[in-house]
Amino acid sequence: MLRFSGRACMRTLSAGMERFRDLYTPNPEDRTKQEVSPLLAEDLSGLPPALVITSEFDPLRDEGEAYADRLKKAGVKTTAKRYPGLVHGFISVARFLPQAEQATAEVGAFLKQELKQPSSNDLKGALRVPRAVQWWNGLICGGRRAPTPWALGGHSGIRMF
Repeated sequence: MLRFSGRACMRTLSAGMERFRDLYTPNPEDRTKQEVSPLLAEDLSGLPPALVITSEFDPLRDEGEAYADRLKKAGVKTTAKRYPGLVHGFISVARFLPQAEQATAEVGAFLKQELKQPSSNDLKGALRVPRAVQWWNGLICGGRRAPTPWALGGHSGIRMF
């Protein structure tokens, strides 16, 4: 059983999580690379602003929150929010769950702010696009790479590079 804040979840971690891990990284050597998990990067400084959204009953919650903490310590503008009482992938059901609709609106506002058109005084004259924005089971974070500029990932995600 998983335990979050002393409360038990109704599923076991080992079989389900190992299956998803194996699908995501079939080569065990890749599991220790920062390209697979940005939390493993030695240096997180210089990354773009990040919004990290976690849910209380998500097996990846602790990793997401640890990543947000590391980003903050590295001087990256980071907003972290945990949605209580919700499970992994909650954001994918925004049509049925008010908290998911709220989280989706929060993601939209964050992206609107961070991808805004620069002023006419900006000499570059281009959009400020973060190096990477990853929606990872309701987790927005920087540092993940993909082979294409826009890739749909997971059952609830967007990866934009």
